[in-house]
Amino acid sequence: MSLDIALSTASSALRTVEAQVSVTSDNVNNADRAGYTRKVQQVETVGTDTGASLRAGEIDRIVNAFLADAVIAESSTLGKSRVTADYLDQLAGALGNTASGANLATPLGHLESSLQTLGVSADSNAAKADVLTSAQASVDALNAQSGTVQELRRQADQDIAGTVDEINASLERLDDLNQQIADLQTKGLPAAELEDQRDAELEALAANIGVQSFYTDDNRLQIYTDGGEPLLNSSAHTLSFSTSGKVTGETSYPGQLSGVTVNGKDITGSIDGGRLGGLIELRDETLVEEQDKLDTLAGALIDDINAAHNRGAAHPPPNSLSGTAGFAAGDAVAASGSVRLAVADADGKVQTVADIDLSTLTTVQDVADALDAVPGVTAGLGVDGALFVQADDPALGIALNELDSAVGPDGQGLSHYFGLNDLFAGTGAEDIRLSAAIDGAPERVAAGALSDDPALAAGDWGVTAGDGSTAEAMAGVFRTSQSFAATGDLSAQNATLADYADTVVASTAQRAEHAASDLDSAQYAFDYVKEKLTNETGVNIDQELATLTSLENSYEAIASVMQVIQEMFDTLLSTVD
Repeated sequence: MSLDIALSTASSALRTVEAQVSVTSDNVNNADRAGYTRKVQQVETVGTDTGASLRAGEIDRIVNAFLADAVIAESSTLGKSRVTADYLDQLAGALGNTASGANLATPLGHLESSLQTLGVSADSNAAKADVLTSAQASVDALNAQSGTVQELRRQADQDIAGTVDEINASLERLDDLNQQIADLQTKGLPAAELEDQRDAELEALAANIGVQSFYTDDNRLQIYTDGGEPLLNSSAHTLSFSTSGKVTGETSYPGQLSGVTVNGKDITGSIDGGRLGGLIELRDETLVEEQDKLDTLAGALIDDINAAHNRGAAHPPPNSLSGTAGFAAGDAVAASGSVRLAVADADGKVQTVADIDLSTLTTVQDVADALDAVPGVTAGLGVDGALFVQADDPALGIALNELDSAVGPDGQGLSHYFGLNDLFAGTGAEDIRLSAAIDGAPERVAAGALSDDPALAAGDWGVTAGDGSTAEAMAGVFRTSQSFAATGDLSAQNATLADYADTVVASTAQRAEHAASDLDSAQYAFDYVKEKLTNETGVNIDQELATLTSLENSYEAIASVMQVIQEMFDTLLSTVD
């Protein structure tokens, strides 16, 4: 071998070692940088007519594709678990818990207690006022809890928009990285650093939305939703979403709430993973179920208390009773039994009394006409479609006893069916309220009832001040077990109102606990695969330092060889001289 060839071979080896040292040093310097993967300088042997030499080849990343895919999957699960646990923790905190006593059952217990007091102090105006105060507290609690649920749904709707923005930004960055990597590879330049950035961006994307991904032969990342819709191929396909200004119990998806679309297609139903999947599930399923449970509780309270209150009569009897709006004169009515209508003075003494047979009545107008036919009474439908009954003499009042009347498909008493003497208005937790007639008018609370004595006649006491039978009946509602249909995550059950309220609170707290447990599991699974990936593809400082030492030794050895060759050149030249 000539000295020129030897020197050339040694020089190429020295340059190759220098490249290896540079890559290894970068590994050491970036060892603590998140997402950095260990790089290895490949060495190539180049053959020539006179021998062989070394040169630095490509810089390879140490990558485990299986573990990398596992990290992406676990990132998606963690993103969903994190947002679910956060929202349910907020909800459970607002509802309180059964142990603290600061929950929905508390105001219901106070209402029961105030009704029991009224039952034994029926002539006490203070006791009647306390009933209304307790009833309003129950209304406020249900309204507040419903408001919390709907506010969380609104917040989820807003967070969906923010998450969609983050997803779109990630897709744009990934598209740009794809292009940069392709450009570098076309020029034969290393792209390992950009590939690290792309991996980190893909992990961030997966935390926001569940994805499937792969790489093409030319090293371009391709991304699809779990439902198979393309998000990134030759270009980025961004998502579209519009927030709703207000969210109520009546607001739903599909309908008033927007879906998430890509390429003009609604993919909301196929989005399951990531923060976005969690937010959609919270907005459209989980929190809707929580509202349903509150509505079931409120609906039972409204219906049961109103049923009992409509069987009663206030003392003194009010001049008029007005029912629920929305009826029309021609509406069909299926009715049977009889109802008693009396006109009484402020002391409860009957002036006029009539028992009305309902079996021959077939329309709402028939009912109004039958009531109107009682002497001293005017009855009809108001402009809002509410049935009203009024004593013609403003100094007198109206009292009803439903007797055995059964109206409508559920066989309600006539007063209950038309809502003539309701304590509560509304249909669920969001709109429950005190009826307009009784709000602020405790004297209209029905503690007792119009006598059902068949011999009741003008001049008799129809409603007495000390009668607490209706208040006792309303208090009994809270102690009576009833059937609740399966709602949300609750199975069908028999329970009292208070027990069901406790169950609603406990089920929400349990749901939050499960979500917190799922989050812990998701965090552990993510940390585990992330650590395995880091251990396998990350930088081991001790290993890299040992490699540096070995490379430095090689460098010194090659430098020594070059020095010997140089000395041989010098000797040869001096001989020629």
